[in-house]
Amino acid sequence: MVAAAILVSTGLGVGFVADDLYHLMILSGARTPAPDGSMFTFAVGDPAVTNEYIRSGPYPWWTLPEVKVVFLRPLSTALHRIDFALFGTNGVPWHVHAMLWYLAMVGLWGLIARKILSAPIAALAPLLFAVDDAHWMPAVWLANRNALVACVPVLFALYSHIRWREEGWRPGLPLSVLGYFIGMWGGEAWLGVSAFVAAYEIAGRNDTLARRAVSLAPAAICAIAYAVFYKSMGYGVYGSGVYVEPLTRAYFVEAPNRILSLLGGLLLASPVEIWGFSPESRWPLAAVGCLGVALFVVLLRRAWPSLEERDRRSLRWLMLGGFLSLLPVIAAFPMNRLLLTPSLASSAVIAVLLRHWWQHRKIGKVPLGFAYATLGVIHLVIAPVAWPIQSGVVTLIGRVGHQVYESAPITDAESVNQDVILLAANDPMTLMYPPIARYMNGHPLPGSWNPLSASPHDHVFTRTGTKTFELETEKGALMHSVFADILRGPEFPFAAGDQVRLRSGTLTVLDAVDGKPRKIGLAYDVPLEDESLVFLVWLDFRLQRFELPRVGESVVVRYLSR
Repeated sequence: MVAAAILVSTGLGVGFVADDLYHLMILSGARTPAPDGSMFTFAVGDPAVTNEYIRSGPYPWWTLPEVKVVFLRPLSTALHRIDFALFGTNGVPWHVHAMLWYLAMVGLWGLIARKILSAPIAALAPLLFAVDDAHWMPAVWLANRNALVACVPVLFALYSHIRWREEGWRPGLPLSVLGYFIGMWGGEAWLGVSAFVAAYEIAGRNDTLARRAVSLAPAAICAIAYAVFYKSMGYGVYGSGVYVEPLTRAYFVEAPNRILSLLGGLLLASPVEIWGFSPESRWPLAAVGCLGVALFVVLLRRAWPSLEERDRRSLRWLMLGGFLSLLPVIAAFPMNRLLLTPSLASSAVIAVLLRHWWQHRKIGKVPLGFAYATLGVIHLVIAPVAWPIQSGVVTLIGRVGHQVYESAPITDAESVNQDVILLAANDPMTLMYPPIARYMNGHPLPGSWNPLSASPHDHVFTRTGTKTFELETEKGALMHSVFADILRGPEFPFAAGDQVRLRSGTLTVLDAVDGKPRKIGLAYDVPLEDESLVFLVWLDFRLQRFELPRVGESVVVRYLSR
């Protein structure tokens, strides 16, 4: 608990970053795509609403009009509203609130570990869980706090269920049902912890099948009722290229790579975040996951004979639960933040391996001793060091980002009637967040904010007329980013000739490769030099005005100069 508190405290100064700013807009009563005030409604699936935000921004022009990204998290929304009412935009108390949720999760896992594992392993497993740097984002990024709000009540339900089944503790049954009920309103992450309840009954009990089925029924009924309510009320995703609906064809196609990539992060701390920034990294990340699984199988087989029977029984259902808990989270694109619930299992497995190594640490006693030592370094040395590093980096990004947004060459008095055209946004922080961040700093929203590309390559800007121009990438597609794919999936391709209406112009797809535009043409209602149009480019680490070429001329917009 002390270790967890120290590590989370390194993020007290992070403040509000990325989606936090969108949440603040909703809380402040600004016009957003969330008409119901839900902080976790990012796209409602209504073409009329979506097209409005494509024209005005910050949705980019390639957004699918029917795209839907709506999550059921009313408890998490309510807690954000309480924080805003009490603390306004002072981020420190918000982060203290998140810290308390993380400490609760660490403490509950410690109680469960003491119930199901032998003393040395029960001592080490919660420590490994507490210092796991994959937990930085749920514990520090306020927009991801919903994962803790969803998991903590269900982890209490798991503790109550185990006591009910192991000790005959009668309050355990109603308390577990209460935990499921509270957790499901926190967010979808509750399903990951409930998977451990199922695994406990499947692989952790020696009762008759009928008895186990009856004992599992309360959790199963809650899960079924939740799923029915979720779908009938219109929650879920549609049309996104990275968020997929569970049990659909896209889900099963994506599952193997996503599961293996997450296993690599879970077992060997591979940098899963690059999955979203570099599509070329996805198979290497999956390969690391295969390596991690193979290594753990070998090491665990060597340690297995020395384990007490209670540890063997607990590891069986914990490992099954850890795998099952991956199945809900792979509906989102892989990031370390998704490892919060699977790491309950991995912390126990790693604790077993490190204890086995420690008991047989004399030279010659432990084959593959280097592998055990490497695990110790990764999970007990590098992991806690990574917490302040991540906090520092994100704090720096947030501060630099705010400086960039503040220094953008946009005049408040004029911007409300201007269309701001960003030629290329090479990272998610400059794609849609600048107008949101400026608004939260007291600036008005521009008439429209229109990013034209998310490609990390050079672009060619060609002036074709007084009111027209073309933009193309020298390599790849304009939507070469997982953050670009969030709002449109590959099953909804573009074709040459497709048009999108912006606030004061029309965009036409001129060339597309595999359904993704490579070249577009823009025709505005006024000359490009008109004061109502503001062209920006990311240059020398800041947003600058783009100098328009003369008609018939082309300019290369360099990626490497940014």
